[in-house]
Amino acid sequence: MTNGPGATPIPITFLGPTIATTLYAGFETQTLPDVDFHTVGWLVLAIPVPMQFLPAVWDLIRGELATATASSVLGATWLALAIATITRPVGAPGPSRAESRRLRPRGSGLRRGVLCGAAERAQPDLTAPLSGWSWV
Repeated sequence: MTNGPGATPIPITFLGPTIATTLYAGFETQTLPDVDFHTVGWLVLAIPVPMQFLPAVWDLIRGELATATASSVLGATWLALAIATITRPVGAPGPSRAESRRLRPRGSGLRRGVLCGAAERAQPDLTAPLSGWSWV
């Protein structure tokens, strides 16, 4: 960390996601009506996104590359979420129920038997050499 010109912009960096999270939480808890879904996206685009990119530029000027990178990544993430909120139909951004079912096939290997050690019982010759080892 260097002592560049001006104070650190980290408080502004934290204030942006706080505002964006509060707006989305208001929609998710139905404090804000469904009619305001696209308005939430525009508000996130107007307030928290610039509050992420301004500190990124400020940190670049100060020579603090780590915080500039972190703020840029947060700004890009909120920008993508705001655009998804503005362009999608009313509802939380993400795959629909039908899409999520297609993304998770039935034979995905995440069944209870595999997670509980069925793979070790099916292939004991692969795990037998490891049984005598002590892990520190």
